[in-house]
Amino acid sequence: MRYELLAKALVALGHDVVWWSSDFHHLRKEKRSLEPAYHCDGFEVRLISTLPYFSNVSWRRLLSHRRYAVSWRTMAVAALNEKELQPPDTIILSMPPLGLFDQAKKFRDEYGCKIVVDIQDAWPENFYSISEMQQDDRITGPTA
Repeated sequence: MRYELLAKALVALGHDVVWWSSDFHHLRKEKRSLEPAYHCDGFEVRLISTLPYFSNVSWRRLLSHRRYAVSWRTMAVAALNEKELQPPDTIILSMPPLGLFDQAKKFRDEYGCKIVVDIQDAWPENFYSISEMQQDDRITGPTA
């Protein structure tokens, strides 16, 4: 929801907005039933075909994120080369997906745009702390 609000606010301020997203719905764990590219509320949405995953904590999700990131850059460069899009002034990206920032840096180096990173959660880092807490509980056991 917040990216939709951000896109609408940027359009209202006179910016051209292209919102790249996955064709996989993270919460529902299913493919979105939307066109791969469409216009909505004054901005363009482009969906990237993404590998489905069935668990939030999985190797398949990591692979899905990596493929998403590489596909985004490939598709964005192709759209620029085909004159479908102009190089952006700024890229606003969310993390996760993992690997997206590395691809955005390559894109920035080629096209000279700025990058703004929105860290939604420290995934998978937050699972390390949970794992450590669980290990501590097994070692010490519950206290009375």
